[in-house]
This record gives sequence, structure tokens and C-alpha cells, in this order.
Amino acid sequence: MTTTSALRKQLVVEQTDLDPGVVILFREFDDKIRMAYDPAQVPPVVFDREQSGSMAARQMLGMYHMWTEGPVLDAWRESYNSEPVGSPLRELIGIVFDEIDRTQDPAGVAKQCLSLFATARHGRLATEHGPAAPALEAQG
Repeated sequence: MTTTSALRKQLVVEQTDLDPGVVILFREFDDKIRMAYDPAQVPPVVFDREQSGSMAARQMLGMYHMWTEGPVLDAWRESYNSEPVGSPLRELIGIVFDEIDRTQDPAGVAKQCLSLFATARHGRLATEHGPAAPALEAQG
């Protein structure tokens, strides 16, 4: 069943240490759902042993509620779910969501990703082109 974001409550997610045997807690409010999960206790689903804890927790909550994290994160989550198990894109999206849940800072995580990509790109250019790398990097 598909619903529009307007019909779903905003989801607020955080990672925390919970008591043994307590995997997730959630509470519904008028305008949002707050969910906390313990990444050390989230079990992988049967078909995807490599699944990120953040995505497994969201799937568990999805059995009880329809929710949204906003259009951008919803689209990323849909991309994660549509990718085949073992896909590098699926793994990357899972890592990004794990980090967002840990830090509570989607924009900061995006900046970290950009910085990592820029560092990797700079290193690749330096390896491939030696002293010409700074000029090539300036060209984009």
C-alpha cells in the first residue's frame, strides 16, 4: 500500500544503548513518531545478513506505522530497498543512515561524505597524474 508523505507522520530516529532484549522503542505523538534502537541488538533479517542496523530498525517499525523522514531520506530509503542484497549502493546508503542515526545530523553526514569523496578523488588524481594533479583538480 502506497501513501503520500502528507498522510505519514515524521519519523525521528536515534541510536542508543537499551536494556538487554529491548531492540527498539517507539512512541507516537500527534505530529511525529520517535524511535530509538540499539544497533548492537538489531538482528539482521533472514534474507539479508549484511543489512545495516538502521534499515533493519526502520523495517521493524514499518510493521506498525506509516512514516516519513522527508522526501530526500525517503527516496534514499526506497533506493536502498530496491537495490539487490550485496549491492555497493545499498551498502553505502545503509552506512549513511547508520551515521545519520548516530549523529542526528543529516547535513553533517552529507558534508562528511563529500569530504571523503574529495579526499579520495584528490588521492586518485595525485596517484594517476603526479605533479599535474592540482591543475586537473582545479578543472573539476
